[in-house]
Amino acid sequence: MAENDAVTSATLRAEGTKINENHHHLRIAGMTCEHCVKTVAAAILGVPGVIGVKVFLERAEAQYDESEVVDVAAIQAAVKESGYEVAEVID
Repeated sequence: MAENDAVTSATLRAEGTKINENHHHLRIAGMTCEHCVKTVAAAILGVPGVIGVKVFLERAEAQYDESEVVDVAAIQAAVKESGYEVAEVID
């Protein structure tokens, strides 16, 4: 991870879980600071089935891993409830 990314990203993982290879990417609108990044990361990690998340301010992007199939609508709702918007579901 680049030095600048360390300042503008948050990585959270549910305790006792192992990140799998099933990554999903989203564009997030409305983030302007590190607090925003941490808020979005916590919101996504709070969705049942999500086991890891990385959020990048500069790229306005979130990446998450799941232990089971998670409906993207649940992710979108969690992000919206935290005060931000999923601008695009990349994959």
